[in-house]
Amino acid sequence: MATYYIFKASTDSALMVTADKTGANLPKHQSGSWEFFRECDFNNGAKGNIGASDDEVIDAVLGVGYYKC
Repeated sequence: MATYYIFKASTDSALMVTADKTGANLPKHQSGSWEFFRECDFNNGAKGNIGASDDEVIDAVLGVGYYKC
């Protein structure tokens, strides 16, 4: 189990998941900023709690540092 942090865009409904609690590693948002939304646990093999499988989210965070929802 790994704890990740979900950030929501200030100007639209986009979400980003990262292991960085500060969100400093997220790419700049086109027309706004990223605001902390909530903390969430992800588990390998789990169904997914943000519309994507937990494996997909974990792989992206480990690979590029974040997952865009």
